[in-house]
Amino acid sequence: MAIIATPSARSAQPPLIDEACVVTLPNGLRLVRDPSLPAAGNHGNDARTLATVLPRDGIVRLGSRAGIGEGGSGCLDDDGSVGTKWPWWRAKLGPLMISGRRLDGDARPLHAWIPNGYGRTGFQSSGVFFRTPGCWEVTGHTGGEAITFVVRAVMIGEKPKRQCHPPADDESFRRNWRRTQ
Repeated sequence: MAIIATPSARSAQPPLIDEACVVTLPNGLRLVRDPSLPAAGNHGNDARTLATVLPRDGIVRLGSRAGIGEGGSGCLDDDGSVGTKWPWWRAKLGPLMISGRRLDGDARPLHAWIPNGYGRTGFQSSGVFFRTPGCWEVTGHTGGEAITFVVRAVMIGEKPKRQCHPPADDESFRRNWRRTQ
């Protein structure tokens, strides 16, 4: 399967064609929630107890020229990795953990920052940080449930200059966020 992305006028990048990275496309399995609430996410596990939102084309666009209108965003972590906000919905009790590894080259595992205060189930915000552009397998798990998917992280323009959060050694930040590997 080939990934073909048509560049926008903003990105001015050549089309991406990559047969080595078979990305996961949204499966449409949404989190089952209270009947008064709409279903959540566009990609979930078979039990519909854990869901997230995947890019329609499986490409995570990061960098200084990855405008939000293109589906991209990004900020810089203390270690130089580039991350983006990533939503999750949980039906099982337990803290969300996120891990990942690069499939098409050498890189340290991705990491995530997960804020406290979102409750034991339901919506959970996170920041997922890719060490390098490439093909990444990402797994989220909580309460004995997991979901794994593959995305291609691409850098459009330069690394963003904006920091994602206060320095990791900031005491208030450390109390309210946790990092996973």
